[in-house]
This record gives sequence, C-alpha cells and structure tokens, in this order.
Amino acid sequence: MPPTPLNLTKTYYQLPYRWGPIDEQTQSAIAGQLDAGAGDHSLDFLTPLLDAYPNRDFFGDLASAELLRSDADWFSPQNQPNRIDTSVEPLIVHRVYQRLLDQLLSSGVLSLVSSGIPASGALLYYSDRMARCVIFEYRLVRNRGVECVPLVELRKPDRLYDMDSALRATAPEERSALKKVLMLGHKIVGHRNTFVHVDRRRDLGVAGPFLDTILLNEMAHKYIYEHMHQDEVAALQLKSVLEIGCGSGLLAAAASQNLPSITRLEAIDMSPESVLCAYRNVEANLHESVQAPLEKFFVCGAYSGQRFSDFSIVLCNPPYIPYIPEEHGRRTADAISGTSLLEAVIASVPTLLSPGGVLLMVVSDLARRELLVAVREQGVESLEVTPPEGIEVAFDQEDILRNQSWLEWLVNERELRHRAEGDGFSHVLRCYAVWRSEAQGFSDDAGTIQRLKTMRAALGT
Repeated sequence: MPPTPLNLTKTYYQLPYRWGPIDEQTQSAIAGQLDAGAGDHSLDFLTPLLDAYPNRDFFGDLASAELLRSDADWFSPQNQPNRIDTSVEPLIVHRVYQRLLDQLLSSGVLSLVSSGIPASGALLYYSDRMARCVIFEYRLVRNRGVECVPLVELRKPDRLYDMDSALRATAPEERSALKKVLMLGHKIVGHRNTFVHVDRRRDLGVAGPFLDTILLNEMAHKYIYEHMHQDEVAALQLKSVLEIGCGSGLLAAAASQNLPSITRLEAIDMSPESVLCAYRNVEANLHESVQAPLEKFFVCGAYSGQRFSDFSIVLCNPPYIPYIPEEHGRRTADAISGTSLLEAVIASVPTLLSPGGVLLMVVSDLARRELLVAVREQGVESLEVTPPEGIEVAFDQEDILRNQSWLEWLVNERELRHRAEGDGFSHVLRCYAVWRSEAQGFSDDAGTIQRLKTMRAALGT
C-alpha cells in the first residue's frame, strides 16, 4: 500500500514543507502514523522529535501536512481529542499544543520574570515557519508556574503588533480582555524557543521586534540552527556571532541559545536603550545548552567595519526604505529609512566575516537595487535564501504614508505595491546570505555555504 500523500508545497509565506532533514524526518513520522490506521493511537513516534528539537513547535509542519486546516482555529476545543473522535490527527495536534504550553511558553515567560514582566499580560507567539501568530494571555501562578490561554490567532500575520486585525478577529466577549492586555506597557514576543520583553516605559525608542526580524530569525533556524544536532563539524566551528542594529536583541538571544559552541557574542545599536534591552533579553534566554564560556559585548554607537572582524555569523535587519535621491543628503537614517547601514555592512564583509562566515540580512525589494550594487562593487558572493516570490507584507510606515512625494516615488520608481485586497500598500521582504569570494579568502570548512546553496536549490527558481 503506498504511503499517505502529504502536501509538500507550502504553508503561509510559501515556506515549503520539505526544507531540510528535520522536516523530512517529521514528514516520514507523520505519514507512517497515518498509514498505521485509526486503531493505533500510540504517539511514541512524536516524542523523540519534540524532545530532540526544543526550538520548534512543529505547528508549521502540521499545517503543511494538512493535519491542520489553514482556516481552522488551531487551539479551539474542536481541535482537541475526545472519546468519540477516533482519528489520529487531533491527537497529534493536541500533543504538540500541550508541549507548546508546557515547555516553550512556560519556560519562555518564566525566563523574563527577572526583566520585570508583570504578573499577568499578553504575549505574541509566532509558530515555526511563521505559519501563524497567536496572542496568548498569561498569568504567573504561585507554585504552578505559568497559565497561558489563547485569545486570538492571526492566520496570515503581515504585521507584528497589528491590534486592529487582532481585535477584528475576536468574538465580542473576548474583545474587552484583548484590549486590556494589548494596552499594557509591556511587549512580549516569542518565536521558536526565544522570548524577548520590551518595557515601553523604560525602553524608550527600542525598535521591534517586527515581522522582518521574525523572518530573519526563521531563516537562521532553517539554514543554520536546526542542523547543529546533526552536523558536528558546523556545531564546533560556528563560534562567534554579531547582531548589527540589535533593537530588542531577539536575534542575538536566539543565536546564544541555539549554537552549542558559541564563545563570542556581540551586539551593536545606536540607541543606548536598545543596547540595555538586548543585554537583558540575551541574559534571560541563556541556558545550559551553551557548552563553552561565552564572552558578551554590547556596544552603543554607529556601526563601523573597522571595529568588528572574523565572525562566523552576522545577523542584520537594517533600514531598507530608500530616500528620494534629491533628499538623500538632507535626511538622517533611522530604524526604517535609508540604506547607508546596509551598504556599510556589505562593504565590510571581507574582514567582518571569518573565511567561512556568513551574513544573513533581510531587505525589502524597495532597496534591492542598493543591495545588488553593493554586492557587485565589493566583489562578495550572495544568495537569496527566501522562496523566489519573497514574503509580501503590509507597508505600514505612517511617516512615509503621510509624505506624498516619497510615497509616490516608492510606487513609481521602486516596487511598492497597491494591496490586492483592501486599501493600502505592500512590499516584499527577502533574506540574503552574503559571504567572502574565493579571491577574498573564502573557505567553507564548516559547510555552511554549501548547505545554504543545496537547501535554496530545493526551493526552485
């Protein structure tokens, strides 16, 4: 009898089900359980996967395999097993959901207690593959840890903190509770096994984490972190990480958690509040998985390629909205606008990276021209590692939407789009890998670049 066919095409944002060894292992395990028939409800096959990969929730895999319908309320009572339902799908969903509540969410919230989160509030959690954003209400309970209740699911999240979308998606009886928790002065965001906290009263001006940061973290997991369990050579050689423009520090915190041999972690931002916030979040997320003593440096100031060198991994979510050329000299780059940081980081790649190091950078198509020019002028190598169509998200930068000349220039000269559904605009995000050329001393001893090329080739063109 042939194995049960599963959907191998995509979840939200076109991230294919078959991506790497872990995904194929999951697919085979699910297919084998389905083939076993309704009479065998042992979930022993699932436990090793959940235990082996603590940085994944597998909801993206379940959605890709169509065990979770794209329009279903994943965490509703209808998706929980009962005595009448004899199919295996609800059992698998329930096991994964309980693991999410008992391990990822509980440990994530508890890790942030020292940074001053309130005893109750809300958090936004992104499942792996960015399949969905779920807003949970949490409560710290004495002697029982954390209680989490899902309030609303954003089924195709294209903003990080889209209160309007969240409120529209809730039933009337839930709306008042959701308004209350979303209006708190604390922003807690979780993705994979990393949770960060931004206190809006204390961390003035701290940017994000926004959806582009979540995308960059997802790419780092899919192409690098998930392979540390299986690739001992890479696990031993990827020892140093730099996050440029650290904001809340989510990327630095995730790297410190998921690279077992990391010995040096650095982060830089122009905002002193961001540097302090990133430091707190890195400290909150550190745990025993780091095998070697870890040196940590948090720098406040403008990025200069002369200050940093020889990193295994560099992560950067730079401003990527270009200015109108005639206004370029009259503006100062901020968290979203200008491309000077993007260009400066690429210019420094030959010394910034180790011979086998890689820069992962998320860039809007609005600034793709600047990125490609910088790559060509510096003679470095690059590869787009998101799916060919990119990741389309809402363009919701209010200061630019109010600037008619800037807005019209982005529509006419760049690739800002009118949204197909409803009012407003959208743009496409892409993640790029950049590394030294052979003439600049490239040497792929850890196999990182070859893995990037192989996995990207599987996405098609």
